[in-house]
Amino acid sequence: MHSLRSHYNIRSQDGLIIFAKAPQICRVKTRMLAQFNHRQCLYLYRHLLHDTYQQAHSRRYRVTLYTAGPGMSGTQKQRGYDLGQRMLHALQAQLKTHQRVVLIGADSLVTSAIIEQAFAHLDKPNAVVIGPANDGGYMLIGAHTRIPQELFCAMQWGHAGVLSTTLTRLNRRGLQTRLLAPVIDLDTPADWQQMLARQSRPSWTQCLLKCV
Repeated sequence: MHSLRSHYNIRSQDGLIIFAKAPQICRVKTRMLAQFNHRQCLYLYRHLLHDTYQQAHSRRYRVTLYTAGPGMSGTQKQRGYDLGQRMLHALQAQLKTHQRVVLIGADSLVTSAIIEQAFAHLDKPNAVVIGPANDGGYMLIGAHTRIPQELFCAMQWGHAGVLSTTLTRLNRRGLQTRLLAPVIDLDTPADWQQMLARQSRPSWTQCLLKCV
């Protein structure tokens, strides 16, 4: 597996943030325990993180990995009391040195094409892009120049209404919002079954049950 350290490229106009947890047994993919054991959950998360990092590799933008939990050197630490505050902190920090910033999670089947689409939509200072997840939340958010703090405050993270509430707040601010195609967020056994029903899925899914 390739190193998951942040890597920096010549161009710095665009910045990509990957949000992840340190891949430690009994600490990742715990909502999958109705389907898998702890070792399998770790195996699953490691592959999701690796695939996300591979899809994010590009010479067009600078990639920074923000992690929660110990044990991953060369990365930025997530800061804040909940997910919203941690995302806000990372976005604001990167927008100080980049014109366009996109944040993605490491739990979804995001592709390089989706990431490129997100940056392409951030063509104006008031633009925001959202990548919906299948659970009513989102797996990607990006902004040009600035990001409204209210998008992340007093939000019930993990609730099915996260996306709709976010869109309402964006509309209230009059921001130009683009929605990408929905992507599966692998958090629950139902998400796993939905992914298996797809014709195209990662090759490692075939050996998850027998390789660990």
